Amino acid sequence: MRLFLILFLTFSFDSFSQIDTLIYEVQDVEPEFPGGFEELLSWVQTSLVNETFTSEEASCLSSIFMEFVVEKDGSITNVKARNKCNSNLSHFEKLFIGSPKWEPGLRKGQTVRSRYRLPLTINLN
Repeated sequence: MRLFLILFLTFSFDSFSQIDTLIYEVQDVEPEFPGGFEELLSWVQTSLVNETFTSEEASCLSSIFMEFVVEKDGSITNVKARNKCNSNLSHFEKLFIGSPKWEPGLRKGQTVRSRYRLPLTINLN
């Protein structure tokens, strides 16, 4: 009986420690950039104003797919950027890592880590 109790407590604590590592794909309330989606687009656009790109880079950067995790505290982690040319998108990854804190996602009334996918169409002309 004592062995059963020790095993139960060990596995129970392991289960609780894994809860914080879960990343939800679907939430009851999705994470949100401060001010909403329009503010997000404005923030991205403003950050690109002083950037210069060659015409080849511009054609590759016209469509970017961002994926990241919005943490429980609203910070952004695990940022990945992709495009059709597989070009270097570290600028966009750094941009999102340094973004203002988001409103985190909610599931069953609890703040959760949430995966967020964002397709961006950018006109660099």
